[in-house]
Amino acid sequence: MKCCDINAGKLRTPIKLERKTTTPDGAGGFVTTWQEYANTKAYVKALSGMERFISERVESQVKYTAVIRFRDIKASDRVIIDHEAYNIVAVYDVEMRKQWLKLDLALGQAQ
Repeated sequence: MKCCDINAGKLRTPIKLERKTTTPDGAGGFVTTWQEYANTKAYVKALSGMERFISERVESQVKYTAVIRFRDIKASDRVIIDHEAYNIVAVYDVEMRKQWLKLDLALGQAQ
Protein backbone atom coordinates (compact mmCIF):
# COMPACT_ATOMS: atom_id res chain seq x y z
CA MET A 1 0.00 0.00 0.00
CA LYS A 2 1.31 3.44 -0.95
CA CYS A 3 0.33 6.93 0.22
CA CYS A 4 -1.10 7.75 -3.18
CA ASP A 5 -3.47 4.73 -2.89
CA ILE A 6 -5.19 6.34 0.11
CA ASN A 7 -7.48 9.35 0.20
CA ALA A 8 -9.95 10.80 2.67
CA GLY A 9 -12.92 9.48 0.65
CA LYS A 10 -11.95 5.89 1.52
CA LEU A 11 -12.19 6.55 5.28
CA ARG A 12 -15.81 5.46 5.75
CA THR A 13 -15.87 3.12 8.74
CA PRO A 14 -16.25 4.81 12.16
CA ILE A 15 -13.87 3.35 14.74
CA LYS A 16 -13.00 3.98 18.38
CA LEU A 17 -9.48 3.69 19.77
CA GLU A 18 -9.06 2.42 23.32
CA ARG A 19 -6.05 2.19 25.63
CA LYS A 20 -5.68 -0.11 28.63
CA THR A 21 -5.59 1.74 31.97
CA THR A 22 -4.96 0.51 35.49
CA THR A 23 -6.59 2.19 38.48
CA PRO A 24 -6.52 1.37 42.21
CA ASP A 25 -9.60 -0.54 43.39
CA GLY A 26 -9.50 0.86 46.95
CA ALA A 27 -8.72 -2.52 48.50
CA GLY A 28 -4.98 -2.56 47.73
CA GLY A 29 -5.36 -4.03 44.25
CA PHE A 30 -5.84 -2.68 40.78
CA VAL A 31 -8.54 -2.85 38.13
CA THR A 32 -7.65 -2.90 34.45
CA THR A 33 -10.15 -1.27 32.08
CA TRP A 34 -10.20 0.06 28.53
CA GLN A 35 -10.42 3.86 28.16
CA GLU A 36 -11.64 5.36 24.88
CA TYR A 37 -9.26 8.10 23.71
CA ALA A 38 -10.28 8.80 20.11
CA ASN A 39 -13.05 8.45 17.53
CA THR A 40 -12.07 8.54 13.88
CA LYS A 41 -12.85 6.99 10.51
CA ALA A 42 -10.88 4.27 8.78
CA TYR A 43 -10.60 2.30 5.57
CA VAL A 44 -11.13 -1.30 6.75
CA LYS A 45 -10.49 -4.40 4.66
CA ALA A 46 -10.82 -8.10 5.60
CA LEU A 47 -7.66 -10.10 4.96
CA SER A 48 -8.28 -13.67 6.10
CA GLY A 49 -10.15 -15.96 8.44
CA MET A 50 -9.48 -19.38 9.90
CA GLU A 51 -10.61 -21.86 12.50
CA ARG A 52 -8.36 -24.14 14.51
CA PHE A 53 -8.84 -26.78 17.15
CA ILE A 54 -7.05 -25.86 20.39
CA SER A 55 -7.51 -27.42 23.83
CA GLU A 56 -10.57 -29.41 22.76
CA ARG A 57 -12.41 -26.40 21.35
CA VAL A 58 -12.71 -24.63 18.04
CA GLU A 59 -11.20 -21.14 17.96
CA SER A 60 -11.79 -18.77 15.07
CA GLN A 61 -9.55 -15.91 14.07
CA VAL A 62 -10.26 -13.16 11.55
CA LYS A 63 -7.62 -10.69 10.34
CA TYR A 64 -8.26 -7.19 9.03
CA THR A 65 -6.25 -4.18 8.00
CA ALA A 66 -7.33 -0.61 8.72
CA VAL A 67 -5.88 2.66 7.46
CA ILE A 68 -6.34 5.88 9.43
CA ARG A 69 -4.79 9.33 9.51
CA PHE A 70 -1.49 9.43 11.40
CA ARG A 71 -1.73 9.69 15.19
CA ASP A 72 -0.08 8.27 18.32
CA ILE A 73 -1.16 4.63 18.55
CA LYS A 74 0.47 1.75 20.41
CA ALA A 75 0.24 -1.91 19.47
CA SER A 76 -1.13 -2.52 23.00
CA ASP A 77 -4.21 -0.39 22.18
CA ARG A 78 -7.33 -1.83 20.59
CA VAL A 79 -9.87 -0.78 17.97
CA ILE A 80 -13.66 -0.97 18.34
CA ILE A 81 -15.66 -1.42 15.13
CA ASP A 82 -19.42 -1.97 15.38
CA HIS A 83 -19.14 -2.88 19.10
CA GLU A 84 -16.49 -5.56 18.39
CA ALA A 85 -13.01 -5.28 19.93
CA TYR A 86 -10.07 -5.88 17.59
CA ASN A 87 -6.55 -6.33 18.91
CA ILE A 88 -3.85 -4.36 17.13
CA VAL A 89 -1.20 -6.78 15.92
CA ALA A 90 1.07 -4.21 14.23
CA VAL A 91 1.19 -0.49 13.42
CA TYR A 92 2.88 0.80 10.23
CA ASP A 93 3.61 4.37 9.13
CA VAL A 94 2.79 4.12 5.40
CA GLU A 95 5.92 5.19 3.48
CA MET A 96 7.29 6.81 6.67
CA ARG A 97 5.55 10.11 5.87
CA LYS A 98 3.56 10.53 9.12
CA GLN A 99 0.41 10.92 7.03
CA TRP A 100 -1.32 7.49 7.18
CA LEU A 101 -1.13 4.58 9.61
CA LYS A 102 -1.87 1.00 8.64
CA LEU A 103 -3.12 -1.17 11.50
CA ASP A 104 -3.11 -4.95 11.32
CA LEU A 105 -6.08 -6.12 13.41
CA ALA A 106 -7.19 -9.51 14.76
CA LEU A 107 -10.66 -10.50 15.95
CA GLY A 108 -10.92 -13.60 18.08
CA GLN A 109 -7.33 -13.58 19.27
CA ALA A 110 -6.41 -13.06 22.91
CA GLN A 111 -3.99 -10.27 23.71
